[in-house]
Amino acid sequence: MEFLDQTESDDFDGLVNRGVQKINEDKLGFVRKPTQGNLGKIRFIFVDEFQDFSEQFFRIIDSILKKNSKASLFCVGDDWQAINSFAGSELKYFNSYSDFFGDVKKYSLLKNYRSGESIIELSNTVMKGLGGPSLSQSDTQGSIRLAELKRRNISSSEDLIYKGDRLTPALTKILIHLGGKFSVAVLGHNRVSIPYYVKIGEQRGSSLLDRFGEKVKSILPAELSKKVLFSTIHGFKGNEADVIILLDPIERSFPSIHHTWRLQRIFGVTHEALEEEERRLLYVALTRAAKHLVLICNESKELTPFLSKNSNIENLQLIDWSRIDDIGIDEIIVTVRSKGFGTRNISTELKDARYFYRVESKSWTKYLRAESFKLESLQASSWGIKADDVSVTIDYPDGFTSTTWRISKGKWTQEKIG
Repeated sequence: MEFLDQTESDDFDGLVNRGVQKINEDKLGFVRKPTQGNLGKIRFIFVDEFQDFSEQFFRIIDSILKKNSKASLFCVGDDWQAINSFAGSELKYFNSYSDFFGDVKKYSLLKNYRSGESIIELSNTVMKGLGGPSLSQSDTQGSIRLAELKRRNISSSEDLIYKGDRLTPALTKILIHLGGKFSVAVLGHNRVSIPYYVKIGEQRGSSLLDRFGEKVKSILPAELSKKVLFSTIHGFKGNEADVIILLDPIERSFPSIHHTWRLQRIFGVTHEALEEEERRLLYVALTRAAKHLVLICNESKELTPFLSKNSNIENLQLIDWSRIDDIGIDEIIVTVRSKGFGTRNISTELKDARYFYRVESKSWTKYLRAESFKLESLQASSWGIKADDVSVTIDYPDGFTSTTWRISKGKWTQEKIG
Protein backbone atom coordinates (compact mmCIF):
# COMPACT_ATOMS: atom_id res chain seq x y z
CA MET A 1 0.00 0.00 0.00
CA GLU A 2 2.89 2.36 0.78
CA PHE A 3 4.31 1.83 -2.71
CA LEU A 4 0.91 2.49 -4.28
CA ASP A 5 0.54 5.68 -2.28
CA GLN A 6 4.03 6.87 -3.19
CA THR A 7 3.52 6.23 -6.90
CA GLU A 8 -0.12 7.36 -6.90
CA SER A 9 -1.05 3.99 -8.39
CA ASP A 10 -3.84 1.48 -7.86
CA ASP A 11 -3.94 -2.29 -7.66
CA PHE A 12 -6.72 -4.23 -9.42
CA ASP A 13 -9.14 -3.97 -6.50
CA GLY A 14 -8.52 -0.24 -6.35
CA LEU A 15 -9.27 0.13 -10.07
CA VAL A 16 -12.54 -1.75 -9.66
CA ASN A 17 -13.52 0.40 -6.68
CA ARG A 18 -12.81 3.55 -8.65
CA GLY A 19 -14.87 2.21 -11.55
CA VAL A 20 -17.84 1.49 -9.30
CA GLN A 21 -17.56 4.96 -7.77
CA LYS A 22 -17.60 6.64 -11.20
CA ILE A 23 -20.62 4.61 -12.31
CA ASN A 24 -22.50 5.53 -9.13
CA GLU A 25 -21.68 9.17 -9.90
CA ASP A 26 -23.30 8.78 -13.36
CA LYS A 27 -19.94 9.00 -15.12
CA LEU A 28 -20.91 6.33 -17.65
CA GLY A 29 -18.83 7.33 -20.66
CA PHE A 30 -15.72 5.30 -21.51
CA VAL A 31 -12.96 5.40 -24.08
CA ARG A 32 -11.06 2.35 -25.21
CA LYS A 33 -9.12 3.16 -28.33
CA PRO A 34 -10.11 3.03 -31.08
CA THR A 35 -13.70 2.95 -29.75
CA GLN A 36 -15.74 4.74 -27.15
CA GLY A 37 -19.15 4.30 -25.63
CA ASN A 38 -21.57 4.82 -22.77
CA LEU A 39 -22.47 2.20 -20.17
CA GLY A 40 -25.96 3.68 -19.95
CA LYS A 41 -26.66 2.72 -23.57
CA ILE A 42 -25.15 -0.74 -23.91
CA ARG A 43 -27.63 -3.58 -24.46
CA PHE A 44 -25.62 -6.70 -23.69
CA ILE A 45 -22.97 -7.57 -21.11
CA PHE A 46 -21.07 -10.80 -21.70
CA VAL A 47 -19.29 -12.50 -18.77
CA ASP A 48 -16.92 -15.37 -19.56
CA GLU A 49 -15.53 -17.82 -16.96
CA PHE A 50 -18.54 -17.04 -14.77
CA GLN A 51 -17.51 -19.72 -12.25
CA ASP A 52 -14.66 -17.34 -11.30
CA PHE A 53 -17.01 -14.44 -10.55
CA SER A 54 -16.13 -12.53 -7.38
CA GLU A 55 -17.66 -9.87 -5.18
CA GLN A 56 -15.58 -7.21 -6.95
CA PHE A 57 -16.95 -8.25 -10.35
CA PHE A 58 -20.47 -8.41 -8.92
CA ARG A 59 -20.21 -4.85 -7.60
CA ILE A 60 -19.20 -3.42 -10.96
CA ILE A 61 -21.85 -5.39 -12.94
CA ASP A 62 -24.52 -4.57 -10.38
CA SER A 63 -23.71 -0.87 -10.52
CA ILE A 64 -24.03 -0.90 -14.33
CA LEU A 65 -27.38 -2.71 -14.24
CA LYS A 66 -28.76 -0.23 -11.71
CA LYS A 67 -27.93 2.63 -14.10
CA ASN A 68 -29.06 0.75 -17.21
CA SER A 69 -32.16 -1.41 -16.76
CA LYS A 70 -32.26 -2.32 -20.47
CA ALA A 71 -28.91 -4.13 -20.41
CA SER A 72 -29.06 -7.92 -20.59
CA LEU A 73 -26.51 -10.12 -18.88
CA PHE A 74 -25.14 -13.22 -20.65
CA CYS A 75 -22.86 -15.46 -18.59
CA VAL A 76 -20.91 -18.59 -19.57
CA GLY A 77 -19.12 -20.78 -17.06
CA ASP A 78 -18.40 -24.28 -15.83
CA ASP A 79 -18.84 -24.91 -12.12
CA TRP A 80 -16.64 -28.03 -12.43
CA GLN A 81 -13.75 -25.71 -13.28
CA ALA A 82 -14.15 -23.35 -10.31
CA ILE A 83 -10.61 -23.43 -8.89
CA ASN A 84 -9.84 -19.79 -8.15
CA SER A 85 -11.23 -19.19 -4.67
CA PHE A 86 -7.72 -18.09 -3.64
CA ALA A 87 -8.26 -15.08 -5.92
CA GLY A 88 -11.64 -14.23 -4.39
CA SER A 89 -13.99 -16.11 -6.72
CA GLU A 90 -17.18 -17.52 -5.19
CA LEU A 91 -19.49 -20.15 -6.67
CA LYS A 92 -22.52 -18.57 -4.98
CA TYR A 93 -22.96 -16.27 -7.97
CA PHE A 94 -23.00 -19.28 -10.32
CA ASN A 95 -25.20 -21.50 -8.17
CA SER A 96 -27.66 -18.79 -7.06
CA TYR A 97 -27.72 -16.54 -10.12
CA SER A 98 -31.32 -15.39 -9.70
CA ASP A 99 -30.64 -14.23 -6.12
CA PHE A 100 -28.22 -11.64 -7.49
CA PHE A 101 -29.54 -10.82 -10.96
CA GLY A 102 -33.23 -11.76 -11.01
CA ASP A 103 -34.96 -13.93 -13.62
CA VAL A 104 -32.70 -16.23 -15.58
CA LYS A 105 -32.83 -18.67 -18.48
CA LYS A 106 -30.34 -21.48 -17.97
CA TYR A 107 -28.89 -23.72 -20.68
CA SER A 108 -26.66 -26.72 -20.04
CA LEU A 109 -23.86 -27.30 -22.56
CA LEU A 110 -22.56 -30.77 -21.71
CA LYS A 111 -20.64 -31.63 -24.88
CA ASN A 112 -16.85 -31.81 -24.66
CA TYR A 113 -15.18 -31.36 -28.05
CA ARG A 114 -11.62 -31.76 -26.75
CA SER A 115 -11.03 -35.03 -24.93
CA GLY A 116 -11.34 -38.63 -26.03
CA GLU A 117 -14.20 -40.71 -24.68
CA SER A 118 -12.15 -42.71 -22.15
CA ILE A 119 -10.74 -39.49 -20.66
CA ILE A 120 -14.22 -37.99 -20.36
CA GLU A 121 -15.47 -41.15 -18.65
CA LEU A 122 -12.71 -40.99 -16.04
CA SER A 123 -13.23 -37.28 -15.37
CA ASN A 124 -16.97 -37.87 -15.02
CA THR A 125 -16.36 -40.48 -12.33
CA VAL A 126 -14.27 -37.97 -10.38
CA MET A 127 -17.23 -35.54 -10.40
CA LYS A 128 -19.94 -38.20 -10.01
CA GLY A 129 -23.06 -36.89 -8.31
CA LEU A 130 -22.15 -33.23 -8.81
CA GLY A 131 -24.02 -32.59 -12.06
CA GLY A 132 -23.16 -33.37 -15.63
CA PRO A 133 -22.08 -35.76 -16.96
CA SER A 134 -19.95 -34.41 -19.79
CA LEU A 135 -20.53 -35.98 -23.21
CA SER A 136 -17.57 -36.60 -25.49
CA GLN A 137 -17.86 -35.27 -29.04
CA SER A 138 -14.28 -36.16 -29.97
CA ASP A 139 -13.60 -38.53 -32.84
CA THR A 140 -10.96 -40.35 -30.78
CA GLN A 141 -11.38 -42.92 -28.03
CA GLY A 142 -8.35 -41.61 -26.17
CA SER A 143 -6.26 -43.60 -23.73
CA ILE A 144 -5.30 -43.55 -20.08
CA ARG A 145 -2.08 -45.08 -18.77
CA LEU A 146 -1.08 -45.60 -15.16
CA ALA A 147 2.69 -45.31 -14.82
CA GLU A 148 3.70 -47.04 -11.59
CA LEU A 149 7.34 -46.17 -10.97
CA LYS A 150 7.92 -49.21 -8.76
CA ARG A 151 7.17 -51.51 -11.68
CA ARG A 152 10.02 -50.14 -13.78
CA ASN A 153 13.39 -51.84 -13.57
CA ILE A 154 16.19 -49.35 -12.94
CA SER A 155 19.49 -50.12 -14.62
CA SER A 156 22.75 -49.95 -12.68
CA SER A 157 23.83 -46.92 -14.74
CA GLU A 158 20.57 -45.08 -13.95
CA ASP A 159 20.96 -45.90 -10.28
CA LEU A 160 24.44 -44.42 -10.37
CA ILE A 161 23.34 -41.27 -12.20
CA TYR A 162 20.01 -40.56 -10.48
CA LYS A 163 20.75 -41.97 -7.01
CA GLY A 164 17.31 -43.28 -6.13
CA ASP A 165 15.38 -40.81 -8.28
CA ARG A 166 12.83 -42.96 -10.10
CA LEU A 167 10.78 -40.12 -11.56
CA THR A 168 13.31 -38.27 -13.74
CA PRO A 169 14.53 -41.19 -15.89
CA ALA A 170 11.03 -42.65 -16.20
CA LEU A 171 9.49 -39.36 -17.33
CA THR A 172 12.39 -38.74 -19.71
CA LYS A 173 11.91 -42.15 -21.33
CA ILE A 174 8.17 -41.54 -21.74
CA LEU A 175 8.82 -38.20 -23.44
CA ILE A 176 11.47 -39.68 -25.74
CA HIS A 177 9.13 -42.54 -26.59
CA LEU A 178 6.49 -40.02 -27.67
CA GLY A 179 9.13 -38.69 -30.04
CA GLY A 180 7.62 -35.27 -30.60
CA LYS A 181 4.58 -36.74 -32.36
CA PHE A 182 2.22 -35.09 -29.88
CA SER A 183 1.96 -31.84 -27.99
CA VAL A 184 2.79 -32.64 -24.35
CA ALA A 185 2.16 -30.83 -21.07
CA VAL A 186 3.55 -32.14 -17.78
CA LEU A 187 1.36 -30.87 -14.95
CA GLY A 188 1.80 -30.68 -11.20
CA HIS A 189 -0.66 -29.72 -8.48
CA ASN A 190 1.51 -26.75 -7.56
CA ARG A 191 5.02 -25.40 -7.97
CA VAL A 192 6.49 -27.81 -5.42
CA SER A 193 4.84 -30.96 -6.79
CA ILE A 194 8.11 -32.89 -7.00
CA PRO A 195 8.99 -35.89 -4.79
CA TYR A 196 11.59 -35.30 -2.10
CA TYR A 197 14.06 -37.74 -3.66
CA VAL A 198 14.44 -35.76 -6.90
CA LYS A 199 17.70 -33.82 -6.64
CA ILE A 200 17.46 -30.43 -8.32
CA GLY A 201 20.09 -27.71 -8.27
CA GLU A 202 19.40 -24.28 -6.81
CA GLN A 203 18.29 -21.55 -9.16
CA ARG A 204 17.16 -18.28 -7.65
CA GLY A 205 13.81 -17.00 -8.85
CA SER A 206 12.56 -20.35 -10.13
CA SER A 207 10.07 -22.75 -8.57
CA LEU A 208 10.83 -26.39 -7.87
CA LEU A 209 8.57 -27.46 -10.74
CA ASP A 210 10.29 -25.07 -13.15
CA ARG A 211 13.73 -26.36 -12.16
CA PHE A 212 12.58 -29.94 -12.53
CA GLY A 213 11.27 -29.11 -16.00
CA GLU A 214 14.61 -27.60 -16.98
CA LYS A 215 16.41 -30.68 -15.66
CA VAL A 216 14.27 -33.05 -17.72
CA LYS A 217 14.52 -30.88 -20.83
CA SER A 218 18.31 -30.82 -20.54
CA ILE A 219 18.29 -34.61 -20.92
CA LEU A 220 15.96 -34.62 -23.94
CA PRO A 221 17.10 -34.03 -27.53
CA ALA A 222 17.08 -30.30 -28.27
CA GLU A 223 14.16 -30.34 -30.73
CA LEU A 224 12.05 -32.53 -28.48
CA SER A 225 12.65 -30.37 -25.40
CA LYS A 226 11.07 -27.40 -27.17
CA LYS A 227 7.79 -29.29 -27.53
CA VAL A 228 7.31 -30.15 -23.86
CA LEU A 229 5.70 -27.75 -21.41
CA PHE A 230 5.87 -27.98 -17.61
CA SER A 231 3.16 -26.14 -15.70
CA THR A 232 0.93 -26.12 -12.65
CA ILE A 233 -2.70 -27.05 -13.24
CA HIS A 234 -3.80 -23.49 -12.47
CA GLY A 235 -1.27 -22.16 -14.97
CA PHE A 236 -2.53 -24.50 -17.71
CA LYS A 237 -6.25 -23.87 -17.18
CA GLY A 238 -7.92 -22.97 -20.46
CA ASN A 239 -5.26 -24.78 -22.48
CA GLU A 240 -4.97 -28.29 -23.89
CA ALA A 241 -2.39 -30.77 -25.18
CA ASP A 242 -2.52 -34.07 -27.04
CA VAL A 243 -0.85 -35.72 -24.05
CA ILE A 244 -1.21 -34.69 -20.42
CA ILE A 245 1.19 -36.23 -17.92
CA LEU A 246 0.03 -35.64 -14.35
CA LEU A 247 2.93 -35.91 -11.92
CA ASP A 248 1.11 -36.29 -8.61
CA PRO A 249 -2.43 -37.73 -8.79
CA ILE A 250 -1.89 -39.01 -5.24
CA GLU A 251 -3.63 -38.66 -1.91
CA ARG A 252 -1.25 -36.14 -0.36
CA SER A 253 -1.73 -33.86 -3.40
CA PHE A 254 -5.48 -34.26 -3.96
CA PRO A 255 -6.73 -32.95 -1.66
CA SER A 256 -3.88 -30.70 -0.54
CA ILE A 257 -5.23 -28.43 2.17
CA HIS A 258 -2.84 -26.34 4.23
CA HIS A 259 -3.10 -26.88 7.97
CA THR A 260 -3.75 -23.16 8.47
CA TRP A 261 -7.11 -23.43 6.68
CA ARG A 262 -8.87 -23.00 10.03
CA LEU A 263 -7.87 -19.34 10.03
CA GLN A 264 -10.15 -18.88 7.02
CA ARG A 265 -13.24 -20.00 8.91
CA ILE A 266 -13.86 -16.40 9.97
CA PHE A 267 -14.57 -15.76 6.27
CA GLY A 268 -17.01 -18.68 6.08
CA VAL A 269 -14.56 -21.15 4.54
CA THR A 270 -15.20 -24.83 5.34
CA HIS A 271 -13.01 -27.89 5.01
CA GLU A 272 -15.63 -29.46 2.73
CA ALA A 273 -15.55 -26.48 0.37
CA LEU A 274 -11.76 -26.64 0.15
CA GLU A 275 -11.86 -30.37 -0.52
CA GLU A 276 -14.42 -29.95 -3.31
CA GLU A 277 -12.22 -27.32 -4.95
CA GLU A 278 -9.36 -29.83 -4.90
CA ARG A 279 -11.65 -32.32 -6.64
CA ARG A 280 -12.39 -29.73 -9.32
CA LEU A 281 -8.68 -29.03 -9.71
CA LEU A 282 -8.09 -32.70 -10.51
CA TYR A 283 -10.98 -32.59 -12.99
CA VAL A 284 -9.40 -29.61 -14.75
CA ALA A 285 -6.07 -31.48 -15.00
CA LEU A 286 -7.64 -34.60 -16.51
CA THR A 287 -9.69 -32.71 -19.08
CA ARG A 288 -6.71 -30.80 -20.49
CA ALA A 289 -5.85 -34.03 -22.38
CA ALA A 290 -7.14 -34.37 -25.92
CA LYS A 291 -5.83 -37.84 -26.82
CA HIS A 292 -3.75 -39.42 -24.06
CA LEU A 293 -3.56 -39.15 -20.29
CA VAL A 294 -0.68 -40.49 -18.19
CA LEU A 295 -0.97 -40.71 -14.41
CA ILE A 296 2.38 -41.10 -12.66
CA CYS A 297 2.66 -42.48 -9.14
CA ASN A 298 4.95 -44.72 -7.16
CA GLU A 299 2.23 -47.37 -6.87
CA SER A 300 -1.51 -47.42 -7.40
CA LYS A 301 -2.40 -47.58 -3.69
CA GLU A 302 -1.13 -43.98 -3.39
CA LEU A 303 -3.70 -42.63 -5.85
CA THR A 304 -6.02 -39.88 -4.68
CA PRO A 305 -9.36 -41.05 -3.24
CA PHE A 306 -11.02 -38.83 -5.82
CA LEU A 307 -9.94 -41.51 -8.29
CA SER A 308 -9.78 -44.67 -6.20
CA LYS A 309 -13.20 -44.26 -4.57
CA ASN A 310 -15.07 -43.52 -7.77
CA SER A 311 -13.18 -45.40 -10.49
CA ASN A 312 -12.17 -48.98 -11.16
CA ILE A 313 -8.47 -48.26 -10.74
CA GLU A 314 -7.61 -51.90 -11.31
CA ASN A 315 -9.00 -51.52 -14.85
CA LEU A 316 -6.66 -48.65 -15.74
CA GLN A 317 -4.08 -49.87 -18.21
CA LEU A 318 -0.56 -50.03 -16.82
CA ILE A 319 2.14 -48.45 -18.91
CA ASP A 320 4.37 -51.06 -20.55
CA TRP A 321 7.82 -50.07 -19.32
CA SER A 322 9.53 -52.63 -21.56
CA ARG A 323 8.15 -50.80 -24.58
CA ILE A 324 8.89 -47.38 -23.17
CA ASP A 325 12.51 -48.33 -22.50
CA ASP A 326 12.85 -49.92 -25.94
CA ILE A 327 12.85 -46.64 -27.87
CA GLY A 328 11.88 -46.78 -31.52
CA ILE A 329 9.66 -49.86 -31.54
CA ASP A 330 7.32 -49.77 -34.54
CA GLU A 331 5.33 -52.93 -33.97
CA ILE A 332 1.68 -53.45 -33.14
CA ILE A 333 0.93 -55.98 -30.41
CA VAL A 334 -2.20 -58.09 -30.78
CA THR A 335 -3.29 -59.94 -27.62
CA VAL A 336 -6.08 -62.53 -27.67
CA ARG A 337 -7.60 -63.77 -24.40
CA SER A 338 -10.79 -65.01 -22.77
CA LYS A 339 -12.11 -65.33 -19.24
CA GLY A 340 -13.38 -68.83 -19.93
CA PHE A 341 -12.42 -71.33 -22.61
CA GLY A 342 -13.00 -69.11 -25.64
CA THR A 343 -9.43 -69.31 -26.94
CA ARG A 344 -9.36 -73.12 -26.75
CA ASN A 345 -11.70 -73.32 -29.71
CA ILE A 346 -9.34 -71.24 -31.86
CA SER A 347 -5.97 -72.39 -30.51
CA THR A 348 -5.15 -74.30 -33.71
CA GLU A 349 -5.95 -71.28 -35.88
CA LEU A 350 -3.88 -69.00 -33.60
CA LYS A 351 -0.89 -71.37 -33.79
CA ASP A 352 -1.17 -71.52 -37.58
CA ALA A 353 -1.21 -67.69 -37.64
CA ARG A 354 2.05 -67.71 -35.57
CA TYR A 355 0.62 -66.39 -32.32
CA PHE A 356 2.52 -67.58 -29.28
CA TYR A 357 0.93 -68.56 -26.00
CA ARG A 358 1.86 -66.76 -22.74
CA VAL A 359 1.36 -69.14 -19.85
CA GLU A 360 1.53 -66.46 -17.13
CA SER A 361 -1.31 -64.39 -18.61
CA LYS A 362 -3.12 -67.22 -20.43
CA SER A 363 -3.20 -65.17 -23.61
CA TRP A 364 -2.02 -65.38 -27.21
CA THR A 365 0.23 -62.65 -28.61
CA LYS A 366 1.61 -61.64 -31.98
CA TYR A 367 3.77 -58.67 -33.08
CA LEU A 368 2.87 -57.13 -36.42
CA ARG A 369 4.68 -54.47 -38.42
CA ALA A 370 2.77 -51.18 -38.11
CA GLU A 371 3.04 -50.23 -41.78
CA SER A 372 1.37 -53.44 -42.97
CA PHE A 373 -1.26 -53.79 -40.23
CA LYS A 374 -4.95 -53.82 -41.22
CA LEU A 375 -7.76 -54.40 -38.74
CA GLU A 376 -9.92 -55.86 -41.50
CA SER A 377 -7.35 -58.63 -42.03
CA LEU A 378 -7.60 -59.63 -38.36
CA GLN A 379 -11.37 -59.66 -38.46
CA ALA A 380 -11.38 -61.74 -41.62
CA SER A 381 -8.79 -64.24 -40.37
CA SER A 382 -9.81 -67.84 -39.68
CA TRP A 383 -9.61 -67.37 -35.91
CA GLY A 384 -11.29 -63.95 -36.09
CA ILE A 385 -14.34 -65.44 -37.82
CA LYS A 386 -14.54 -68.49 -35.56
CA ALA A 387 -13.91 -66.77 -32.20
CA ASP A 388 -16.63 -66.60 -29.56
CA ASP A 389 -16.48 -65.04 -26.07
CA VAL A 390 -12.99 -63.70 -26.79
CA SER A 391 -11.41 -60.26 -26.33
CA VAL A 392 -8.68 -58.76 -28.50
CA THR A 393 -6.44 -55.86 -27.45
CA ILE A 394 -4.44 -53.99 -30.07
CA ASP A 395 -1.55 -51.88 -28.75
CA TYR A 396 -0.11 -49.36 -31.18
CA PRO A 397 3.56 -48.28 -31.48
CA ASP A 398 3.34 -45.02 -29.53
CA GLY A 399 2.85 -47.02 -26.34
CA PHE A 400 -0.30 -45.12 -25.42
CA THR A 401 -2.93 -45.85 -28.06
CA SER A 402 -4.84 -49.12 -27.87
CA THR A 403 -8.24 -50.55 -28.72
CA THR A 404 -10.06 -53.49 -27.19
CA TRP A 405 -12.58 -55.59 -29.08
CA ARG A 406 -15.10 -58.16 -27.88
CA ILE A 407 -15.87 -61.06 -30.22
CA SER A 408 -19.15 -62.91 -29.94
CA LYS A 409 -19.82 -65.60 -32.57
CA GLY A 410 -17.44 -63.93 -34.99
CA LYS A 411 -18.90 -60.42 -34.50
CA TRP A 412 -16.36 -57.79 -33.41
CA THR A 413 -17.53 -54.95 -31.13
CA GLN A 414 -15.19 -52.26 -29.82
CA GLU A 415 -15.19 -51.81 -26.05
CA LYS A 416 -14.70 -48.58 -24.15
CA ILE A 417 -11.28 -48.03 -22.59
CA GLY A 418 -10.54 -46.58 -19.16
